[in-house]
Amino acid sequence: MSRHPIPTWPDSTVSPKVLLECEDASIQDGAERALRDSGYTVAVCNGPATRNSGRCPLVTDGRCRLVEEADVVVHALDASRDEHCEVLSAMRQHQPDMPIVVEVSTASDTRDSALLATTHHVRYPMTRETLLAAVLTATTHNSGPAPSG
Repeated sequence: MSRHPIPTWPDSTVSPKVLLECEDASIQDGAERALRDSGYTVAVCNGPATRNSGRCPLVTDGRCRLVEEADVVVHALDASRDEHCEVLSAMRQHQPDMPIVVEVSTASDTRDSALLATTHHVRYPMTRETLLAAVLTATTHNSGPAPSG
């Protein structure tokens, strides 16, 4: 049985849509609140732990409705876990034009540097200000204006 509900987009949505991938509840809560308060529609995914299989559908099937409908993804999953690195790699493989904001730490980040080069970065630990700046850069650079909020 999964430990978390299967994530979905809210019924009422505005653009841009931000998919927040984060399994740490305290970080997730603050990041989700900061994004919503700034006018973004937010869906939250706790990562592969959300699924009974412990595997992300993007990794196993090449499809994830949340990623496909997002305007930007904030990937704040633990980089030291292989299953989280697989998610980032699958996202880039199956959604090559998706703007992705990745929380990075120079000391512990073992992800492929070529993969990280295709993403926007926010330093660990991210703050409200650094998160919003990175999402704004990603959304305006890749998909038009940011929300007014």
